[in-house]
Amino acid sequence: MFGLEETKTFESDKFKFSFSYPSSWNIVKAEMYDILPDVKEFMAGLATLGSAVQTNDENKWNTLLIRGENLPYFDISIHKKNPVNYQDFKNNYYKLFDIILQNNVIYQEENEEENRNGLVIYRLVYDLNYDKPIRNKLIVTYQNGYQYIFRFWCFLEQFNEFDKKFENLILSLKFNK
Repeated sequence: MFGLEETKTFESDKFKFSFSYPSSWNIVKAEMYDILPDVKEFMAGLATLGSAVQTNDENKWNTLLIRGENLPYFDISIHKKNPVNYQDFKNNYYKLFDIILQNNVIYQEENEEENRNGLVIYRLVYDLNYDKPIRNKLIVTYQNGYQYIFRFWCFLEQFNEFDKKFENLILSLKFNK
């Protein structure tokens, strides 16, 4: 799945999922606000954005920061949330991104699909134009009463190299009931 690289498996009883990843990567548990809150709650001040804070408290972590040599920013964020249909999800993130990113988003790909493992996922790829374009990729799925957001971003010229590893991790996902 990851070529000739040795792999490890991360398993979470708390969030009832597991995935494979290259053994050269490190996983750090953190706590973070929802990165895709409901736009109405966000505008009313009932939801906020923030950066991840590392934690050793098993009861507090809801985010995995994935780190490795030359690895772009990569995290998995999990929040208790009821599933929404794709159109409602898409409408929410368009409004949210317009507010936060002030129309600096260039959408490259967005769709709802069922992957090879039968997992329904929402896929979003977009570019942010700063001094150098930064490509962002989000994969979102709803399982066991949670929203799982898998995301990474990097400079445009690095995207294809890391996207293959990211997609392999998504394909290795397993959810328990």
